Amino acid sequence: MNHQLAMNRALRDIDTEQEINELVNSGLNDWQEVSAPILNPVLDLVHSTSSFEEFSARLPELTNQMDSQVFIEQLTRLCWQARALGDVTDG
Repeated sequence: MNHQLAMNRALRDIDTEQEINELVNSGLNDWQEVSAPILNPVLDLVHSTSSFEEFSARLPELTNQMDSQVFIEQLTRLCWQARALGDVTDG
């Protein structure tokens, strides 16, 4: 019981809003690095096609060119951190 009381006192010191802001800023700081391997092939396709129909028809071809590994790692890390913050502050 004393352990829980001590933990509750320590949790009051966590600024949840500040922690969330830090998570958001962490994601936003890396957006170009994270999105480039996914968006660049799409932008290249936009520039190489002359109609919406052509773009739409060729879009499925891009799946092999897109590297989503960095995005997946960042999304996983940020989601895990947000969940842990919620678990710590909300119980």
